[in-house]
Amino acid sequence: MKPEIIITLKNLGFTEYEAKAYLALLEKSPLSGYGVALNSGVPRSKIYEVLDGMAQNGEVLISYGAPVLYAPLPPKELIERRRNKTEENFDAACNSLEDFSSRVEDRDNIWNISGYDEIINKAREIINAATESLIIEIWKEDFEKINQALTNAVKRKIKVSIAAYEDIELRNAEVYKVPEEYQIGGDLGRSISICADGKEAMTGVVSLEIESLAATSKHPGLTIPVSQLIKRSIFIAKNLE
Repeated sequence: MKPEIIITLKNLGFTEYEAKAYLALLEKSPLSGYGVALNSGVPRSKIYEVLDGMAQNGEVLISYGAPVLYAPLPPKELIERRRNKTEENFDAACNSLEDFSSRVEDRDNIWNISGYDEIINKAREIINAATESLIIEIWKEDFEKINQALTNAVKRKIKVSIAAYEDIELRNAEVYKVPEEYQIGGDLGRSISICADGKEAMTGVVSLEIESLAATSKHPGLTIPVSQLIKRSIFIAKNLE
């Protein structure tokens, strides 16, 4: 067997034993396992394991009889199969790495959001991405902007709990009115805070129109304090009802 052909097959992902067995079958087939071992130089103790593995990959054909005989997949079909498998692996690796990179980047950064509409749109995105729970601290005027997104979340069986600064109604959600003396904002403007699944949060001031400002992140440095502040408001509202 020519060493350069074995090297080429190894570059395609074959082991040395697989390359030798395949070339032996190209030279002469069909062959029994013993015949493949004899012609390829692959040890008899390994040949059936090698051939069975190649058969599972569709690279060797088997004829069950007495004895069992083996034949190679034609070279063009073999190369096409390997090419497709390699492309699938590259695509899977690309998608996995991009997803991992995106999640790491999102988790490690705290992002600023400017403008009322942008903040409300981000609130909707967080609500739509929730899979288990949502806790929110909000004024009625701003609640109306995200009411539909919250209604859809409830329909998805997301647990929604709201610390409301005014009379707010949301069917099948837990809504608690925060006493005025415990409300955050006041003269500083209306505030909004939201946390989804304990993993993504946003908090900010939304009464300044285009100058409204908020911060959002999946970083624990923001998600933990925001969720704790909302839970504190809910606790106060529940116990002072």
